[in-house]
Amino acid sequence: MQRRSLLPLLALPILIAAGCSDLGDPVAVIDPGGDGDPEPISFAADVTPLLQVCVDCHAFTHSWAGLVGVPANGYGGAPLVAAGDSTASVLYQKLRGNPDFGSRMPLGLTPLADGDILTIGRWIEEGALDN
Repeated sequence: MQRRSLLPLLALPILIAAGCSDLGDPVAVIDPGGDGDPEPISFAADVTPLLQVCVDCHAFTHSWAGLVGVPANGYGGAPLVAAGDSTASVLYQKLRGNPDFGSRMPLGLTPLADGDILTIGRWIEEGALDN
């Protein structure tokens, strides 16, 4: 009887698990024009309209100053938006439905489309500019 190496079978679960993360990976910046210079995400034009669904319950969505660098209640000082780091941003994690951050938002409503969540993530990764 031939002995087969168990290494490939043992390595497969490790490789699969290595690609998973509870916090999610940082958002890849997509270059739609392919010219190496992606169009930056605008807070006013791109992000604010996506956050309008939040306004009924959360006043912070009315302004950039109410989001960026502001500690989120109940998260040990973690910011709602950590400029440059979507994985450390409570807002992004709640929109994604990360169970470490409680209920997915918007609570009781249809979640934002994946593309909309990626737009918010890209804005955060680009430095969460007030533009």
